[in-house]
Amino acid sequence: MKILTLIALLAVACFSAKINWWQKTNPVQATTPMLSLFYCGFGGDYCGQSTTNDVNPNTNNIILAFVNSNVDGSVTIDAADFPQAEYDVWKSQGRNVLISVGGQNGNWAYIFASNDSITAFVNSLVQIVTEFNLDGVDLDIEMYLATPRTVANAIIQLKTALGNKLVIVSPECVAVYQGVADYSADTAGQAYNYFVNIIRLADDYIDFYQPQAYNNWYDVAGGSLDYIKDVYLNWRNLPGVLSW
Repeated sequence: MKILTLIALLAVACFSAKINWWQKTNPVQATTPMLSLFYCGFGGDYCGQSTTNDVNPNTNNIILAFVNSNVDGSVTIDAADFPQAEYDVWKSQGRNVLISVGGQNGNWAYIFASNDSITAFVNSLVQIVTEFNLDGVDLDIEMYLATPRTVANAIIQLKTALGNKLVIVSPECVAVYQGVADYSADTAGQAYNYFVNIIRLADDYIDFYQPQAYNNWYDVAGGSLDYIKDVYLNWRNLPGVLSW
């Protein structure tokens, strides 16, 4: 079951809320709402604000932000700052706990530089997930220098290596947008519709889509209910608030 999620920036500095609205395979029938959030409790060089278990009790997916990117494409975690006590509580409550790649310490140019760097990325991320017994990874991809095909292949490689662990993608909303033309999976450098070909190539390897609904506005006023509706409709490939 594939779920579409919208990320809305809350008035709380330490996380962004993500509400899963609809089941991908059925655009008519709503599923039980789910809540995900970024937990920014790693040392001050991460999001940095969360120092206690400030997680909403209704949260289903808790996403630890973020790993650090290295020049060889691998990623590392500040193990000394891992919120073990909070993790134990979350897992006892049946929550999913994931690790995120991106943010201020994520450098996708390092990761997508070559096949070797992608392999280093995948191997190191799998090691982190295994070592800390995490439920999967979140990919906050907001860099468009690699071709969509390169990103799709990396996601496929990662999901294959992770097995039954979750893979979530959290791209900018403009990465799917009906108002501009589509382009080749081998064309880089374009934010608009960047994820269209990634979805075509790697959809079977992605468990949740979490398009951001708080930046790069299109069509209608940012922050409005119509804007959130428009992002949702564009990502479902349904007629948007403005029909293209």
